[in-house]
Amino acid sequence: MILVIPNRADLVRIRSGRSYDDQYWYKTLLSLQATHANVDVIDMAESMPRDYEDLFHRCDNHWNARGNLAAASAIADRYRHSRNQASRLGGMAPGN
Repeated sequence: MILVIPNRADLVRIRSGRSYDDQYWYKTLLSLQATHANVDVIDMAESMPRDYEDLFHRCDNHWNARGNLAAASAIADRYRHSRNQASRLGGMAPGN
């Protein structure tokens, strides 16, 4: 799993319509995911609530406990969905 962790400045840019989708590093991650079944990229910007300010420490761009909980929830949701999908298809979910 590769977790893309946006900081506050990234989220401001994304919310204003300027994402990092066209940047080399992001395209490379998505390419790895497309060509390797065992690589899963989770972009936390896709899971962040509209009002994300309370997920960061006031003194810097690091996530606080709420931000870490949001990340853990996004990861759990992704793998819960993968496991359910694999069960329906009769296969094993990643990590089994």
